[in-house]
Amino acid sequence: MPLPRILPDQKAMNATSESARARLAVVLRMWVPVLAWMALIFVLSSQPSLPRAPDDLLDTLLKKGAHFGEYLILAILVSRALFARGAISWRAKVVALGIAVAYAVSDELHQGLVPGRTPSPWDVGIDAFGAISGMTLFAWWRDSRR
Repeated sequence: MPLPRILPDQKAMNATSESARARLAVVLRMWVPVLAWMALIFVLSSQPSLPRAPDDLLDTLLKKGAHFGEYLILAILVSRALFARGAISWRAKVVALGIAVAYAVSDELHQGLVPGRTPSPWDVGIDAFGAISGMTLFAWWRDSRR
């Protein structure tokens, strides 16, 4: 009577290893852009002063528009990473928004530690609106492709 196989054969081990590498490649391809964008936001928030537009209204519009755009893009990247494998559920949408808004809050707290910068709850609101817009755009785009 032959002994039972305790270890998988080499062919099965190679298939498992290739499958793990493929999954890792997908995870990296989806999440590295998210982390790179977060790093860019962090670097921008670390600047003690930002250039000013000649007009105060224009300056405010540009800076608040940048807040909106940063988090619109972040939410699109997070949504892309989370929804890479399937349908977009409301729970996944909540997670995507939670990640983006939590990062917005941490960004404002970080700005409070940077000389010359002040944190603002209004900026978190603008960031959240950008994140909601980004996640909604991504979900609409994804659904339109199906």
